[in-house]
Amino acid sequence: MKKVLLITTFLPNIGGGSVILRSLIPALKEKGIDVEWIYFTEKEVDFPEAKRLGEGLMGGKLVKDTVNSGLLWHGIKTPQLISTINKILSLKADAYWVIGHSDGILIAKELARRTSIPVHLTIHDDLVGGWFGRTRRYRWLSKQAKKVFAEAMHAVNSVDVVSESMRRYYQKILGVDSVVVHRYLPNLPQLESKPSEQNTLVVGHIGSIYSADEFRLFCQALENYGKQQKLSVQFIVIGADRRFLPTDFSELIVDIPQLTENEAIAKLAQCHFMYAMYPFDNAFAIFRQTSLPTKVTTYIQVQRPILAHTPTDSSLAEIVNTHRLGITTEALSVAALTEAIARICEYKLSDRAFELAHNGLFGMENVNRMVACLDKNA
Repeated sequence: MKKVLLITTFLPNIGGGSVILRSLIPALKEKGIDVEWIYFTEKEVDFPEAKRLGEGLMGGKLVKDTVNSGLLWHGIKTPQLISTINKILSLKADAYWVIGHSDGILIAKELARRTSIPVHLTIHDDLVGGWFGRTRRYRWLSKQAKKVFAEAMHAVNSVDVVSESMRRYYQKILGVDSVVVHRYLPNLPQLESKPSEQNTLVVGHIGSIYSADEFRLFCQALENYGKQQKLSVQFIVIGADRRFLPTDFSELIVDIPQLTENEAIAKLAQCHFMYAMYPFDNAFAIFRQTSLPTKVTTYIQVQRPILAHTPTDSSLAEIVNTHRLGITTEALSVAALTEAIARICEYKLSDRAFELAHNGLFGMENVNRMVACLDKNA
């Protein structure tokens, strides 16, 4: 059994990246790869499949963090970075698997420098266009982060990414070859729930709200469509950050703070269609073009048509259009978005649309690609 040390700078039980990793680990074990998950964060969680090994390299009080982060991204090997790498190297492993989220890039680069043991790097969000671009505190470091990111990508033994568009992007701008590894879904669930009866419209959404303005616009359009068609309308919203939820749609929105994925799928299976939005702001162009919202894998399991509210250059739009899972719209007015809702309500899915999307995107091939990455040069 090969021993692989998985290293993250985020909690193992929160976020889309963790969902992807948790889907792969059991399948990797069946292929002879035993993954030990360690994480570096400020707090510890009760998650038996992972172990906290210390604090992250970044974060904390603003002034101290600004100085510390500036040193790290300008190549200064701070005592905490050295200590973190030493802790990792003290653990027996045949390969290191680092998730390149924020300071994970710093760890991957330094590990590759310090050891001959293979280092594999996973990218779920582009560091500069995604993470740094969406974080006010660290935006000033974007230029230096771009340089360090390129160095890390060339230093490691192998790289996997979350979408085909991200693979093409890094090949073009960095000359780095990578493979696409999606979340692994063994099969689609057999659903017992069905959409509600006539005279009602139930719409579902799970996870991150990427833009409060577009989300509010959709709520307005959904209310508008309900009034036009004389329908009772509900918008089920699961696990959203309440800071981005509009407060004046209390009769429309059913706010459910958190459910397990199986519970969420059962709840969302009652819906007529799913709503997915990806950011319109040009500042997030690289993010939307290369990343992929994990909610897509949940929606495919729900097996309801998807209304993708996003520019057509996004990875979300590419998947929905390629696999004919629903419709995409760039509508930024209530009238145009109301028309898009009318179209998705009439949308007819092919009988095997979700089965084909599952097989093409989220099947065993993802596990096989990750096995090949973790075996590389080992």
